[in-house]
Amino acid sequence: MLNLNTPTNKLAGVGPKMAKRLEKLGIERVQDLLFHFPFRYDDFSKVTPIAKVGLASPEGGPGTFCVKGKILEIKNQRTQRRRMFLTHAIIQDKTGSIKAIWFNQPYLARMLKKGSQVVLAGKVEYGMSGLVMQNPTYEKVKGETVHAGRIVPVYPETEGLSSKWLRRVILPLLKLTDDLKDYLPTEILKRNSLMSSADALKQIHFPDSMAKAQEAKKRLAFDELFLLQLKTLELRQKWQAHKAPKINLDIDLVKKLVGQLSFKLTNAQRRTAWEILQDLAKSKPMNRLL
Repeated sequence: MLNLNTPTNKLAGVGPKMAKRLEKLGIERVQDLLFHFPFRYDDFSKVTPIAKVGLASPEGGPGTFCVKGKILEIKNQRTQRRRMFLTHAIIQDKTGSIKAIWFNQPYLARMLKKGSQVVLAGKVEYGMSGLVMQNPTYEKVKGETVHAGRIVPVYPETEGLSSKWLRRVILPLLKLTDDLKDYLPTEILKRNSLMSSADALKQIHFPDSMAKAQEAKKRLAFDELFLLQLKTLELRQKWQAHKAPKINLDIDLVKKLVGQLSFKLTNAQRRTAWEILQDLAKSKPMNRLL
């Protein structure tokens, strides 16, 4: 049974090699994966009819689009000049068809076979024979999509560890967020308009909308500051439990010192100095930033 403390090398599809790569990102357990947050998103949530690709961009030309359709044709071509593999495909929906091209990924011709239903997302540019999707993200249509047809998370990566791989591993783990106990009382959540910790983790990885992603960031940022404040209070309680030597306040000596200054103290300086001197006369440690 999977739980938040399950080591990553016990997950399906994570062998010793990938576990080592995850360690470079400080990820060793399932919980570490859930708290490995995206740093940005690609909004591929709007699927554009192929006939409107190009027309749908604000400039009326090339842009970034997401389309869904059937592969009519896919084949590899090897260029002699650069010794590069080009994979050409034609995708069709009920409104029209568009070309797609991938560079140095010949295995795609085996994965994305003719007749497959796919979702493609990426940059569309003008080619020799019209609009072409350049090196698009691809995904076969098998129920819920992960890499296209939605708001797609982009994660901090390391060599050999892509956002596409991380998305595939993290998505099925999100159900485990329900096992996390929310330490914030309901009244605090309501007062600050915060979502639950479980919902925040789900929405930070695969948000239903960009607004939901912002709500998730708000909750997680609140947690970070809240825990920082708690830690500060804990440390303060610890050092205040110690004894400190009292330094008796000599009012006459202080007045004499202030009187010898070449400038007059402001009211704020007088008040702050008085507070410090009073604290020095106590038996508790003082910690101030002036």
